[in-house]
Amino acid sequence: MNKLLLSLLLLVCSLTTYAQVTFEPGYFIDNNGTRIDCLIRNTDKSSNPTLIEYKLTEEGKAQTESIDNIQAFEILNTIHKYKRFIVNIDRSSDNLRELHYVREPEFKSRQLFLRVLLEGDITLYVYKEPSLTRFFYQIGDAQPEQLVYKKYMHDVTSFRENKAFQQQLWMALQCPSFTMEQFSKLNYEERNLVRIFKEYYSCTGQQYTDHALDRTKDVFSFRVGAGVGLGALELYNGKSSSTLDMGVGLAPQVFGEIVYTLPFNKRQWEIFIKPTFVYFKKKGKAPVFGPNAEIESNLSHVMLPLGLRKSFYLNTDVKFLLSSAVAVNNLVFKKEVLTIIKDGKKGFDTFPNSYYPSLVVGTGFSFRNKFAVEANYYLANTMGKGAGAYYSTQSDTIWKPRLASSYAVALSYTLK
Repeated sequence: MNKLLLSLLLLVCSLTTYAQVTFEPGYFIDNNGTRIDCLIRNTDKSSNPTLIEYKLTEEGKAQTESIDNIQAFEILNTIHKYKRFIVNIDRSSDNLRELHYVREPEFKSRQLFLRVLLEGDITLYVYKEPSLTRFFYQIGDAQPEQLVYKKYMHDVTSFRENKAFQQQLWMALQCPSFTMEQFSKLNYEERNLVRIFKEYYSCTGQQYTDHALDRTKDVFSFRVGAGVGLGALELYNGKSSSTLDMGVGLAPQVFGEIVYTLPFNKRQWEIFIKPTFVYFKKKGKAPVFGPNAEIESNLSHVMLPLGLRKSFYLNTDVKFLLSSAVAVNNLVFKKEVLTIIKDGKKGFDTFPNSYYPSLVVGTGFSFRNKFAVEANYYLANTMGKGAGAYYSTQSDTIWKPRLASSYAVALSYTLK
C-alpha cells in the first residue's frame, strides 16, 4: 500500500512538471506601445499576476517580463486580459478579527495589472490576490477608480458595511429605467456587478466585449458509467483481530456522477459526488462453522463518494486524472448479508447497522472531455465489519463477514 501511494506521488510530481507548462497564443504591449505577438504561459490562477512568461515561437526559449515593462497583455480566447495602471486601492481586511473602526477606505497607490471583465465605454475590472478582491471601473480613458466596499467595526460586538460602490455605480451607469433600489440591492461580487453593467450596455445600446464569459460556462456536468471490480471476502474475528480469506469475487458496478468544475487553474479541479451501486455476492467453504459448512455473503451496496479530482493536460484532447474521495456505503440486502449453509440447512444473519465509511483513490484518463477510464482503489472498505455476526462452536468465537479493500476499473461518458 505504501509503495502504491509513493508511486502515485512520484507520478503527480512528474506530471506537474510536464503537463502544466502550457503556452498559448497571446500578445503583450511594451512601454513603447509595440504589440508583440507570442505564446504566453497560462497558469489560469485566480490571483492577478505581476509578470508573464512567454515564448516568441513554439520551439523558442521561455522568457520573463515584469509589470514594469508591460502596459497590457492578453491570452487569446481566455478570460485573461490585463492592463497596467497606477491606482488607489484599499487593502483593508474583511476578516472580522482585523477590522478597524474607520469607515472610509484607506487608499494606497499601487502599480497593478487589472483584469478586464467587461470592456466598453465604461469598463469593469477586477483585482484579486489571496483574501482580497477589489473591483474598479473606468469611464472612457480616465484613470480607473476602485468601487468602494469596506467592512468596519461599529462597536465591540458588531460591524457595519460601507457600500459606497452602490452610489458610485448609480452615478456612473446612467439609464432611464434604472432605479436606486436596484443599486441598493447590489452585492460586491463579480456576478452582480457584471449583470448591472450588461443591463447598462443593453439600455444605452453600447457595444462591449465580455471577458468574463468563461468563468460561468458549463460549471456543472453529468456523467454515467459502469465498471467491474475485484473484492476480497473475509471473515473477521474482532476478538483476536484475525481473518479468514474466503477468496476474491467480481463486483460489477453502475454509477452516475455530478461534477462541479472549479472556475480557475484552467478548470483542472473538480468536486464530484458519485452514487454507485456495487453488486457483490460470494460463496465459499467455512470450516470454522463445522465440517462441510459453507458461507454465502451478499455485500451488495450503494456507495456515495464525495471527492476531489485533479486533471493534468497531456495535450489538447487527453487529460490524466487523479482523484480521492470519502465514501459512505449502505448495504442493500440487510437480511441476506450472511448465510451459513450447514448440514443442508441455512441460517441467516441480519445487519441492523448498514452504513460504513471508506476511502477511495483513483487515477485515469479523459478524452476530449467526453470519455473517461479510471482505476480506483478502495481503502478500508470494510463492509460488514462491526455489525452482524455468526457464532462458531468450532472455534468458540464470533466471526463477521467483510469486503476488504478492493479495486475497480470503470468507463464513463459525459452527458453535459
